Amino acid sequence: MSTQDHVSWSTVASRGASKKVLRPLPVSAETDFQFKLKSNTLFHHSELDYQIMVRQAASIVKQALTPGSVLFSFPASLLKHRTEAYELIEDKCGAVQGFRPISNYGTRSAGEFMVEVKFVMPTSTTKAITHGVSYKNLLFKGSPSVPSGNNTLVHVKMTLLRIPDKDTFLADLKRSLRYYGKVYQVKEYTCGGYFEGELSVILDTSAGYIDASGDKVKNEPLTNNLYLEEWDCFASATFKGAPTVCHWFRLAGHARSKCPDLAKTKCFSCHGSGHTAKFCKKKNLGVTELPV
Repeated sequence: MSTQDHVSWSTVASRGASKKVLRPLPVSAETDFQFKLKSNTLFHHSELDYQIMVRQAASIVKQALTPGSVLFSFPASLLKHRTEAYELIEDKCGAVQGFRPISNYGTRSAGEFMVEVKFVMPTSTTKAITHGVSYKNLLFKGSPSVPSGNNTLVHVKMTLLRIPDKDTFLADLKRSLRYYGKVYQVKEYTCGGYFEGELSVILDTSAGYIDASGDKVKNEPLTNNLYLEEWDCFASATFKGAPTVCHWFRLAGHARSKCPDLAKTKCFSCHGSGHTAKFCKKKNLGVTELPV
């Protein structure tokens, strides 16, 4: 079901902001142990590993990579010295302006040697990305650098509040999520082999999407309630940097301590406002106020 042709995104966003953010109740430890959630990858973009690598490199050097550069990653155990990688890259791809050993600026716990390469000719850059280099029967392809400001992949955990059609589920989900970013991975979680609506997705929120007019526009900001156009419904979502959700009223945008609804609530113990008897401090101190 598609609604974007006649409903503005501002209307969709206001609908989502007014909805309560639903979360499943925690399951007991005994049940969790017996029926531990298992993940199953439904979709994995072929470029995801490269995209992650580029963003890790930018994180290590605390800035974007050199525009037009290429990033290579080799198992550290494969090389006696990093200059072996330099010789291999230049020999197979073409003349190089310079190298920057990214691994020298960060930890080596992963056992990977990462190096940024700036070629003299654009054709060498293309060759490094499309053909890569071979060494000891292993193929290593370069990954293009990510422009400044576009170096964030967001891992989103979602709870579908409906039962989707299994045959078209993945395609419908990817079409719906295009408003928020380019989908690089989709995982479903099952309990005892049964899907209960738990998902995780990896999105590039800077990729943009094509609107109804054929123009490329910026992605919509992520929220705690993600609108899924194909099903005309909202999914509960959590991600790093997500708006705070009030545990009392279950609306995003404020903490429980700032909840306007809770401020109107009366305590049956001290007859004050802004809390319930369960969280009454005066009750815990043994102080009780009689009604006037």
